[in-house]
Amino acid sequence: MATTLAPYGFKPVNRLGNAGYNGAFSKIKIFANETTPIFNGDVTQLIASSTGRGHLRRCNTTVTTTTVTSSGTFNGVFIGCEYTDPTSQKWLQRQYYPGAINAADVYGFVVDDPFAVFRCQADDTLGALTFGCNGSMIQTALGSTFSGNSGLAFDASSVANTTTLPLRIVGFANDGRSSVGDAYTEVFVRINNHFHTSLTGIAAS
Repeated sequence: MATTLAPYGFKPVNRLGNAGYNGAFSKIKIFANETTPIFNGDVTQLIASSTGRGHLRRCNTTVTTTTVTSSGTFNGVFIGCEYTDPTSQKWLQRQYYPGAINAADVYGFVVDDPFAVFRCQADDTLGALTFGCNGSMIQTALGSTFSGNSGLAFDASSVANTTTLPLRIVGFANDGRSSVGDAYTEVFVRINNHFHTSLTGIAAS
């Protein structure tokens, strides 16, 4: 039973049609000295402005425990990174990007399949009638530097049919940890308005 709010971001579980997730991801460069940390399970997008255009960043750069993300074109979910540590000169792979790494070879690992399905926790109860609804993300907790996990959750109060909302509920967890209608229901979602299904790309200049 999901009776405690303990958000962990978005974890890949399968693809639409219940095809299993095979561990695939893309490596996308993170701009040197990008200051905002990116935690495992954070939703990501590509920078569209002139500085850092085409590099990976978090879904938003405001990280408080009340931030709601209700729109945007996102390219996937972050599951780790690699880079050469500028101090030790050692090559590292990490569960999360800590921010402010001044290196030219920082790459994020992103599950960017537009049909990927992710598991997440809602910040309140969700009933069976929310299947197929859209919703927002809410930053109910800061990312953990201990586990590396995101603090993002599904914003239960946001469910609607609004086309600009970033998430779509495509199922409910039912495995002993959670079931439909629990206090903090765990759901399966996919990203709406995904970068790889949008006809609008990053501007060239």
